[in-house]
Formats: sequence, structure tokens, C-alpha cells
Amino acid sequence: MSEAREPFWPVRLWRTPLRDLVRFRVSCRLDWRGLIAESSVPGQVKGVVTKLVRRTRLWRLEKASIARELLAHFEDALANGQSPEHAIELFGDWRKTAKLIRRATKRKRGYLWHAWRFSFWSAAALVGCYVGLGLYYMTGSPNVAVDYLPMINERALAVPEDERAWPVVREALLAMGAGESENRTQDIAYAELSGYDLMVSQPRPGDARWGDAVAFCEAHTGPLSELRRAAQMPGLGYIAGYGFYDEDRALVMPEATDEAFAAQVVGAYEDPQMLWAVVMPHLGYMRTCARLLGVEAFVAAEHGDAQRAYTALQAALQYGRFANEQNTLINQLVAISVCRLNLYLISELLAYDLDLFNEQQLRELAHELDRIRSYRIDLSGERMHFMDTIQHIYTDDGSGNGHLDAQAWRRFTREMSGQTTAFYDTRNRTGSEYLFDYALSPGATLYAADRMELADMANHIYNLLEQDMATPIWERPQAITDQAVKDLMLDAPLPWPRYGLLTELVPAVTAVRSTAHRYMAQADATRAAIALELYRHEEGVYPDTLGQLVPRYLPEVPIDRMTGGPMLYRVGEDGPVLYSVGADRDDDGGQIAYDPDDPDYRSRDVQRWTVPDGEAAFDGDWVLWPLHDEREPVGLDKDANQDPA
Repeated sequence: MSEAREPFWPVRLWRTPLRDLVRFRVSCRLDWRGLIAESSVPGQVKGVVTKLVRRTRLWRLEKASIARELLAHFEDALANGQSPEHAIELFGDWRKTAKLIRRATKRKRGYLWHAWRFSFWSAAALVGCYVGLGLYYMTGSPNVAVDYLPMINERALAVPEDERAWPVVREALLAMGAGESENRTQDIAYAELSGYDLMVSQPRPGDARWGDAVAFCEAHTGPLSELRRAAQMPGLGYIAGYGFYDEDRALVMPEATDEAFAAQVVGAYEDPQMLWAVVMPHLGYMRTCARLLGVEAFVAAEHGDAQRAYTALQAALQYGRFANEQNTLINQLVAISVCRLNLYLISELLAYDLDLFNEQQLRELAHELDRIRSYRIDLSGERMHFMDTIQHIYTDDGSGNGHLDAQAWRRFTREMSGQTTAFYDTRNRTGSEYLFDYALSPGATLYAADRMELADMANHIYNLLEQDMATPIWERPQAITDQAVKDLMLDAPLPWPRYGLLTELVPAVTAVRSTAHRYMAQADATRAAIALELYRHEEGVYPDTLGQLVPRYLPEVPIDRMTGGPMLYRVGEDGPVLYSVGADRDDDGGQIAYDPDDPDYRSRDVQRWTVPDGEAAFDGDWVLWPLHDEREPVGLDKDANQDPA
């Protein structure tokens, strides 16, 4: 290479392989164009070689090697007397030759390069699929086709507007100071009354605050009378909605500003809401009404006014029916809770004065118990909640199927965690959240079950749960929900991403099952106890066996729900005792189970109907009557606000 054509040193460095540079050699071996230019072959041959080498699109070192081979080939041909034109013609189509050379050269490369190339194109294919999947998930949107709210409110809507009890109840509670306490709570279990939170603890004659209870009832005879009147109306008629009503503001949000209440009022959001966002503040007040009427019944009993006590008790029983107007699981549980409060009230009233009620009142009370004793847990409302959630976060292809909408799923999870006040509220979303929706959503939704698969799995699980709820405990002591339902969803790999919605929303009905069966057993025992009192009124003594009550006082002997046999019965020093064998399945003579680690504490928890696998049941029975014996633990100063239900 002449001095005039010598390139500058930066160019020479660029045209030198790294392996030569580390040896301090500036070889310019990558300059394949320079090799061709310095060759002695004619110009037309140089042009063919240049086009062919460029066409191979190989590495520069490989191009230099190919250029040398091609130049050597043509130099040999020319040396043998061939003309440049003839040598080029014999060489063939340079385009095909470039393709063949490229293919052969790439095959000679090392295993690491081939592995990298495979990985690169695999990753590129995955990225392409991921982008395509993202575009697919962005093509649809949820279609809210069914309004389940009227179905949930069906029984409440059936009550004529002028016969609905809720307006009467609301005004009576406000007249007694409800909603004015600074410490009031919206917790579903309690609704405190201003200046009279002792109603939560249900004081009884002899309690320290009984005098306050008597004074309160005497000062509010009018509102209490209104509560009794409301109980005689056809239904409560509270229409559950996605927020509060203006007329309920003084009761549910008395201290809220206009702006705060406007954000919570029914109709604050025009977009369709999810069914599980329905608010039902009236449920807590059903407990409050039952407690207030229970206190009034004791005030009347203390004054010997049996009719007033009976009327208050009868009204208290109706508030359990009022609580069950919406077709949801929480309504049913609150209804059971209110009814159990009233069972305790009956037990305490009869213990206070066995002869308080006459035979006619006892018979009417027994008939009333017949109407409320057979509550069955109905999961149809929970199905509607789940199907409503599906239609809000899945697309609809018109044939009952669809895919998870990533943005709707994110809004759903945000709402479940309490980050927004409305399901479709996207006003405060950040750029990172949008990035998550669009960049990560295809992966998040890739493994999620489609709409039809999820609906089928949900219906299958709800069928199992309903079958489990309807099966007597003596036929299956352990609830199916503890293991079988979990196994169904764990059969699939990565079960949470696939059935994440299902695992979030299927109710934990193990405790519900136990609660329902315990309530029915206590209601059976209470009715049997009333029959025992009727027998005593006529015969002067209690019967030797429950069989003597059939058929005059009872249609049949109530069953022990732990064994399927007859309920156990004995007459103690303080009267009759009705009981079940309890979790240990043996007759301990009606002795309440005690925790061996704390023998002074008589706990309801140790009388569980079911015992987890591997645990031993506490020794003792489950006493069903008298219920008031279970209300006050022995040797323990319990919080007065603990709910015996």
C-alpha cells in the first residue's frame, strides 16, 4: 500500500481485529475493500467481487477472508488464459453464490454464537407474541349486560312504599339519639346510640347500669312504641344501593360535610358499579332494635307487665326477618345473629320468671320460632355477586365467553384494597399505573382463566358448597370447604393467577356452615324448652323424657345435630337442660366444655361443632338450653360489648 493511500491511524485501528490490537499489531485485516482495490484483477472482476462480498452481510473478518479467496480464484483463472468476461461467466450468478457463501460461513461459526442467535430470535418471537397478546387484550371491553341489584332487592321492592317499616325505624332511632355520638361506628356488628352505648351490652336486672336502662326506656316510650309498630308492618323495605340516601344522612353520616356526603350518596357515580359495592347500613341497626326491645322486655318483666314484655319480644323477633330482605350472605348472617340474640333473650326472660308468660303467649311464641328456626344458607346471592364481578372485568364475545380485561382487573384490585371510592374511577391514576396496565397486563392476564372456564368453575364450587351446607353434620363432620374446594383450584399449575378472582370472592362458608347449624340447634332447643314449660304449666312437673312432649307440645323430638339421634335432656337443680354431645361425640351429662389451659373460662369456641384435623376436641357437651348460662364466662371480666351471638 502506497504512502499516499495510507489511511489515518484511527481508520487503521477500526479496520484491525481486536485480537491483533491486544497484541499491539495494527494489521488492517478487516479492510476487505482495500484488499479488492489493491488486487491486480481487472475492474469488472473487482466490481463482481465487491458486490458479492457486500451481499453476504457477514462479519468484516469473514468478508475479508472471502474477498481473498475470490480474488485468488479469479487470479488463477486469468493466469490460465481466461478472459475476465469468460471467468465471470464461468463463475455463475454472483447473487446465488453470495447466498451460498453466507450460509456455509454461518454454519462454521462457534456454538456460543449459535446459542446466542437462537436465544435472540426466541426472545424476539416471544416479544412479538407478547405485543400481539397485548393488542388482543386491548380490543375488547367489559359489557355490563345484567343488572343484579333489583334481584338482590327483590323482596324489599315487593313491600309497598306506604307499608315499609324503615322510615318508621329510622325516625324512632333518631328520636333516641342514634347518629349523634362522636364515637359511633359503622361496623356491621354494632350501632351505638348517643348517650346510651350500654344498649350494646344489653343490661339486665341486677347489672350495674340497669337503672340507666330503665330510665332510658321510660324516657323513650314513644320511639320504642314506634319500633314495635314497625315490626308489625309487612317488611322493612330498605332498598340497598351504591351509596346512602339523603333521608338517611342524619343516621348514617351525621357529622359529614356536604361535600363528603355527596361523594357517598346514591347516584354519585354514573358508571355501573359492582354488586359487592352495595352498602347496607340498616343491618347494624336491626341488631340495635332487637337489643333495645330486649331491654324493654326486661323492664316490662320487672314491672310484671307480661303483655308488654311479650309484645317487645315478638317485635324483636321480627327484626331478624327484616334483616334478611336482601338476598346476600351477609343479610342471612345478620338475620341469624339477630335471631340468636332473641333466643338468648327468651332464655333469660324465662330464667328471670318462669311464669311470666301464659300458655297462650308461649304457644304463639313457639309458632313464631317455627317460622324463624329453619333458616337455610342460600348462596344464590353470592353467585350473583360473582357473575356480576365477571361481567365487569371480562369482555363478552357474544357467546358467553371472553378474556380478562387488564385495566378492569386493576381497577377491581384497587377497589378491593380501598384505594378508590368507585370501580371505574381513574381520575387519580399515575403514569406508572398506565404503564403497568399496558406493558404488564398481557402477562398478568395470559394465564387467567377465560370467562366461561371461570364461570363453570365458580358454579361447580358453589354447587359443592350448597351441597355441603345442606348435609347434616353427623353425616360429614368436616366441612368440604376446608380442603376439597382448595384442591379444586390447586389442581391447576399457578392456581392463583388462573383462578385469582375465584379465590378472592368465594365466601369462607366453613364458619357459616357451623353458625347456621348451631343456630338451628339452638332454635330447636328453645322451642323444646317452651314445650317443656307448657308441659310444666299443665302437669306441674317437667317430663322425664322429651318423648313425652310428642305430639301434644312438639311434632317430634328435636335431633342432636352432632349424632343424628335425639337431643339430650336432663332436669337439673335450676330446671331443664338441653344439650348436644359436642365435638368429642360423647355424653358428659350436659357439662359445658372447658379449656384445660384455662379451666375458669367457659368459652363458646371450645364447643365448636367441628375440630380441625389433628386436634383433639375439648371434653364436655354443647349446652343448648339455657342459653344465658353461656353468656357470662366464669372467672373472667369480659368486655361488656361482646356480642353473645
